[in-house]
Amino acid sequence: MTVQYKKLGSRAFTLVELLIVIAIISLLSSVVLSNLNTARTKARDAARIQNAQALLTAMELYHLSNGYYPRTFEPGDVLVKLTECQNGTYIPDLVPNYISKLPVDPALNCAGITHSWSYASDGIDYKLITHNETLLSPPSLRDPAWDGGSNPCVLDGPTFYHVGMWTEGAACWSI
Repeated sequence: MTVQYKKLGSRAFTLVELLIVIAIISLLSSVVLSNLNTARTKARDAARIQNAQALLTAMELYHLSNGYYPRTFEPGDVLVKLTECQNGTYIPDLVPNYISKLPVDPALNCAGITHSWSYASDGIDYKLITHNETLLSPPSLRDPAWDGGSNPCVLDGPTFYHVGMWTEGAACWSI
């Protein structure tokens, strides 16, 4: 009796094939994660813009009711600004009558890099700003010194973009 052996075809992947597939998957996942981070940054900036517009509406309602904007200092005194990281109440007297709560920046980190809201007002003029991570904001909310305008007040560095609102008298306030 003779035993005959039949060689079966190889049905397994080679090491090289597996490494190529792993490399392709790694490349695709890095592209997807990169796009996801870009989308998250744009979403945070869009939230800041919506918050700025909501705050503008609340401050104008306050002004209509009281005849002045919420004050952080008296006219003629030294400029006093309030920030989100100081105590969370960066615009006094708006809550709860004019807005249910003050918005919090989506990337707030008071111990490190922050995009905290800053506000200053003498009741006549005001300035409310935060930083965007991209140049996504509409022209009406951008600091004109860095975003193509002729305002001589330089408020930003070349890698940051202020977003916010201010009256003409407060445009040069450095907050």
